[in-house]
Amino acid sequence: MQHPASLRVLFQGIVFIAITYGCYTSGLECGQRKVNHVNLILGGQRASSGKWPWHVTITHRTQNEFKIVCGGSIVDKYTILTAAHCLYTKHGVISKERLVVHVGRSELFVIEQHTRTYVPDKFLIYPGYRLTSVEDDIALIRLGNEIAMSDYVQPVCVCPEEDYTELVGRKGTVMGFGLKDNNSISDYLTEAEVAVVNRWDCLASNRIVFGMTLTRKMLCAGERNGVGPCNGDSGGGFVFDTGDGWCVRGVVSFAPNVYGTATCDPQEYVAYTDVVKYIEWLRNNTNAMYYSNVRLFRVNATQRQPVPVTLQMYYPQGRELLPNSNFMINCTVDGYPRPEVNWFKDDQMLVPTDRIQITDTNLLLVFGAIPADSGRYKCRAWNEKTEASQEGSIRIEGMITSLK
Repeated sequence: MQHPASLRVLFQGIVFIAITYGCYTSGLECGQRKVNHVNLILGGQRASSGKWPWHVTITHRTQNEFKIVCGGSIVDKYTILTAAHCLYTKHGVISKERLVVHVGRSELFVIEQHTRTYVPDKFLIYPGYRLTSVEDDIALIRLGNEIAMSDYVQPVCVCPEEDYTELVGRKGTVMGFGLKDNNSISDYLTEAEVAVVNRWDCLASNRIVFGMTLTRKMLCAGERNGVGPCNGDSGGGFVFDTGDGWCVRGVVSFAPNVYGTATCDPQEYVAYTDVVKYIEWLRNNTNAMYYSNVRLFRVNATQRQPVPVTLQMYYPQGRELLPNSNFMINCTVDGYPRPEVNWFKDDQMLVPTDRIQITDTNLLLVFGAIPADSGRYKCRAWNEKTEASQEGSIRIEGMITSLK
């Protein structure tokens, strides 16, 4: 993690109601702290021992050297939740003999009575994950031996499903041993509190990176003030305080790099794999515990009011393009309930092909443009309450149409 000067690991209403949180435990608690601690100032500050008892450190061994590569979260007595890319090297999936999981650590080079190390029995990488992509960046490490639970080592609960719009503005906590502001690995476990942001704000902040990668199976969060996860923090949990314990909602996945380097940019948002999108897979492969049939946060006792649909289209710089060029048009949409979106060209609905693609974030991508791609493009968004649309023209070669 980077400190306030630069903390980062890669890649409501008027009436409130009281809530009781139910948790399926199978005889084991989750999301509980057993050690009294002093509340530290959040934002890249040192975390006290036992404050985040589910956090683990993942190292890769090269000959006799161990390198910190990622974090993770204990979700049951044998299983660690992390990012899929944490289990890879440039040669492919790392061998089990070269990966070590460390639990109970709050200082990197200090072995305390409650710290332990474990080796994996198997890796469970989410089906379909590819190292060349950031989608489905989630995995499990099944350990060969049962984790010795203590006041300093505990599992975290898995958050209940909740619509993304309800999360926006909420603050969660990330922690890790990743890069600090001098680009060296932190000697101490550090923590930062960051807020979930609207996907459209995230996309608008860096269209080049997030426009090509952000999907509805991800969360976006951060303050863009130098505070947040960075290289070495991938795989760590993005956790929320329910008032009755802690649950993991996100897994640190990736962030834009500083131009020309492989180091995260501390002024950018960070993308997290949204754990609740993989609930069934987790249930089938772990004994993780869940907050069930309840909401994660206090909610307004009155029903949320509909928000009219609004949208804005963003075009390539200059809408007169050369043949064989690639271009993208972005349609940022807001509204509640969440709008459906369709793309049209010359009033005909666009259907994705090998050359024309539409992403989950409503980005229209056209590869190898040809004259037939010239025309009027329209983005239409609607829900049961309202709708909105906007259109404009693209010209390839010598075809000319009016622009709006």
